[in-house]
Amino acid sequence: MNCNESYTNGQSVTLKAVSDVGSVFTGWSGDCSGTNTCTVSMNALKNITATFTTTAVDLVITNMVITPASPSANDFFDISVTVKNFAKKALDAGDLTIWKSQTNLGTCGALGNARTRVGTLAVGASRTLTARLRVPNGNLYCAGIY
Repeated sequence: MNCNESYTNGQSVTLKAVSDVGSVFTGWSGDCSGTNTCTVSMNALKNITATFTTTAVDLVITNMVITPASPSANDFFDISVTVKNFAKKALDAGDLTIWKSQTNLGTCGALGNARTRVGTLAVGASRTLTARLRVPNGNLYCAGIY
């Protein structure tokens, strides 16, 4: 994006680079340098470039809702998961799998309780999928795209 603005001679201008999801700010070039905010005195024409690099994030779970929020052991609950494509092209998002039997904090067991096809998502598109599960003796659940 090009930006042309007029400023009073000697006016101080501060620029802050804000990256979108799927990219990271890697630095300034031209009349600014570094990776913090850029402040320049407008005493001449300035040429400043903010550089961003795309990250490996293409498909992201942007929202997960469990209804009811605190299901009791052996009760049914619905889990709605929203998947968004942050890539620069349409992607086949594969399957969404929800497991039971979490064995270690931060990892999931290998027993799949619900699997549904996410399918192809256009650039920037989201899809929300809902599964109905039963809470087995109060075990925790986690979700992932595979």
